[in-house]
Parts: sequence; structure tokens; C-alpha cells
Amino acid sequence: MNYGRFFRLNNTKSDLSRAIAFYDYIWLQDKDCVKNGTPEYPVYLTVSHDSIDFHVHYHNDYTDNEGNHIHKHLHNAILTLPLSANIEIKDGLTEALVESWNTNFPEYDDEQCNYLFELLFKTILKYDDNSHNYSNLVIFCDENKNDSIVDSVINRIKSLVDAFDKNANEDKIKVYIKQVATSIKDKKPLFQCFIRKLILDFLFDLEQTKVFQTSPHYEHISIKLKENYFFNALANKAKYYYYRKIEPSIKPSQKNKSFFLENYFLPAEEQWIKSIMDPRSDHNFTLEKEWFDNPEEEMVKVYADINGVTLCDKTDKTDKTTQRKVSIERFIDKIKWKKK
Repeated sequence: MNYGRFFRLNNTKSDLSRAIAFYDYIWLQDKDCVKNGTPEYPVYLTVSHDSIDFHVHYHNDYTDNEGNHIHKHLHNAILTLPLSANIEIKDGLTEALVESWNTNFPEYDDEQCNYLFELLFKTILKYDDNSHNYSNLVIFCDENKNDSIVDSVINRIKSLVDAFDKNANEDKIKVYIKQVATSIKDKKPLFQCFIRKLILDFLFDLEQTKVFQTSPHYEHISIKLKENYFFNALANKAKYYYYRKIEPSIKPSQKNKSFFLENYFLPAEEQWIKSIMDPRSDHNFTLEKEWFDNPEEEMVKVYADINGVTLCDKTDKTDKTTQRKVSIERFIDKIKWKKK
């Protein structure tokens, strides 16, 4: 329970008896932490009664006016997801989520390479993980819809550096960073998707693991998050496409397939459809139109693939003609809500 896919409870920093819980973001690891004097996992999350906060812990070395060497540890805020007491009066959570899609963080500093920028650059360059999760879903990538978020960044790096080598050493990576930093000054930022990935990884562990149940505030934040339509719709969309992605990997025996469809996929599909059909989708899905397409387009995508799992209605024996008929009938039935 102390570990999720992306976060783990930090037992050293946490004091659960005083309702203090720290969670390390284990996807981003500083393997040179001993040499650098930094934490092994510099990005962490805290949960309180009023918010979910993401921070980065790093150090700053400098010489003061008297010639003394100063080694200072800093904790900077990355993102805050506020949990309003009354969401109808103040909804900071939706605003934070909407703005997070295109947030450029970390940025590159010409004077001194940003610690997190360099660490994230190296992590993505060495990234090799084909496991399924929310941030690997191509539907949450704003560039090539055939790539995941990380793959899109790798492809961008390849286009901006000379003689790209995925196994480059430290010196070569620093050269790459300089080349990329020069190229992105007046163009699209490189890490416009890091905050987006951070949110999706948090959402994955919240929905698919039990790591955050260790927080004394777990029940409270779960209720507050679910009260927020935008967050709930995003969670439903991510879960639906995640189950749709992993369906082909389920063992082909009828028992396993039926269990997965009946207990996981079809309930997730129904919840996502309810989010689309909710009258609030007309407004929320068009806020910058990033996390979501408009409701009609989202509904069409649910039924777009005639060979997809949604068309088989709990059985693998349906032929393609029947699948198409089932798809059309279900789509027409669901789409009527827009005409009422």
C-alpha cells in the first residue's frame, strides 16, 4: 500500500499521526543524488485538507559577498490542486487543471541550467517503458496522436540535436541540452507536457493503486475531487481509454475476458459516457479544448472503431457485421441526448 506505480509514501518525512504525508514521485529519479547532495526523488507531493501540492526539492550552491560557500536546500512549488470548501462559489481546481495542459515547466535558464530541466531531459532520453498507464495514452498527446507524451518529447529532441544518440554520456547530454535550449528560445517549449504527465500519473495512482489511502486526508480529498465535474470527467476518460488500451493483453480465455469486460471495461465506458452526456460538458469540454474535444466528438470516438472492444458486448464470438450493427444502435441511442 505504501507504493503505487508512480508515487510512494516517504516514511522518513511523513508523520501520519499528525496528518502529514509526503509522497515521492518515483518516476523521476536523481541517480547522482549522493554526489549532488539532492534527494533521490526530488519531486514530491503533499496532501492536506485544503489542497494537493507538488514540489521540487533541489539545492543552490553559491558564494556570498564574504567569500563563503553556501549550500542551500530549496523547496519550490510546481503545482497546486486546490480543494474548495464550496465548489459552486470558488472552483480553483478546474482552473488549475485547464491551465496545466500547456504549462511550460521546467524552463531552461541561459545562465545556469535548471536542475529539474536537466534531470527531466536525461530521464526522458533514457526512457524505456512500454507498460500501460494514463500518461502513455496517445489521446493525451497534443502533437502526433500516434505517440505518447514522452515519445513526443523524444521525437522533438531528435529533431533539434545533431547525431542523436539515446545512450549518450553525460557530456554529450549537456551538449544536447545546449542545442535544444538554443532551438526552443523563440519556439514551442520542450516541456510543455511535464505538468500534464504529473497530473495523469497522480490520477493513475489515485484510481488504480492504494498508495494515497495511507493519507489521513484520503477520504476527504476523494470526496472533494469527485465533486468537481472537470476532474471527475478527466478521471473517467483516462480510465476508459486505459482499459480500452489494455483489453488486447487480457488472456483470451472466455472467463477472463468476460470478467474484465463486465467488471472493468463496460462500467468505465458507462461512466465516461455519462460524463459526456452531462449538460455541464458543453461548457467544460470547450475550456481551451485541450483535455477534451467537444461532447459530440468525444461520443463519436467511443464508437469509432468497429473492431474495438466496445462493440463486442461481453463476448468474443460476435462477427464484424453484428459488431457494426451493435455499434450503430448503441451510438444512436446515446447520441439522442443532444437532440432533446
